[in-house]
Amino acid sequence: MRSTTGLIVVAMFVAAFATPSLAKTFNVGDKVRYYAPGWYDATVIEIGTGEKAGSYLVKPDAYARAVWSSSVEARPRAVAAAALAAPPRTGDYLIRSYGNPANPLHLGRISLLGGQKYRFYNNGGTLLGEGRYGFAGGRVSWASGILQSYGWGGEFKIRPDGREHSIKLNRTTFAINAQ
Repeated sequence: MRSTTGLIVVAMFVAAFATPSLAKTFNVGDKVRYYAPGWYDATVIEIGTGEKAGSYLVKPDAYARAVWSSSVEARPRAVAAAALAAPPRTGDYLIRSYGNPANPLHLGRISLLGGQKYRFYNNGGTLLGEGRYGFAGGRVSWASGILQSYGWGGEFKIRPDGREHSIKLNRTTFAINAQ
């Protein structure tokens, strides 16, 4: 009679170690980015267990309150000079305010057009204003029109994979174009 105990132990060993985990794990204190939607810099302050397993409690750099997220990635090391020089692509940028990161407010959209022109729409699609914008040194500047009068900033970032362009309008409000 043949014992199957040895085969079971070998099968368990192979199942546990033959397929490496693709998930990146982080430690408390690691500098990361989390998605809420849009990617934001944060620091891991707790590692989820039990019902929160696979999630991290992160303290966003730009907000006072920590949030749980399972969409966490390592911060990019450095941005190439060419990426800093790349202008924002034309198209629609959805405006979201993250005063509460778990429940952002949707404030409308900015359409960046050719010839460095823009249009600003509310959530219902009503045109609220238009003007001109410029781009230099990793910043969008509102040269004229309604967005200039709002005094919004324009720090511009491209996600490393190139799929998301974002313009930081103020401390908690971003315009995001994701493809």
